Amino acid sequence: MVIEDRDEAATVSVLEGEGFQAVPMWFTTPVHTVWRHEDGRVVDLHVVVLDDDGSGIYGDEGVYPADGLTGRGRIGGDDVRCISATAQVEFHRGYELRDQDRHDVGLLHAELGVPLPPEYR
Repeated sequence: MVIEDRDEAATVSVLEGEGFQAVPMWFTTPVHTVWRHEDGRVVDLHVVVLDDDGSGIYGDEGVYPADGLTGRGRIGGDDVRCISATAQVEFHRGYELRDQDRHDVGLLHAELGVPLPPEYR
């Protein structure tokens, strides 16, 4: 989940109110946390600051380009804004790949036809 920094406190309050707990991970930073519920649900939270052109500045970790923040999806039957599939694949590059990364990118390819980058072939 990508949220604006101005919404972080409210988002964390909702997560905690729903029974999610922060789980420190090797990649945890002030702008990237993971929240788990005892029923197995996981929220990977990315906090951005929008710049003048609408891109999301992601701490020292990078930038979500404005055109990558224009996706649409569904959660539990509700329409939601999301990161475009192409941007999601790009953010799954440039580091040592894990099984989870291969799974996620494979689904984006299979379900939405996003081309596989060379390291995923």
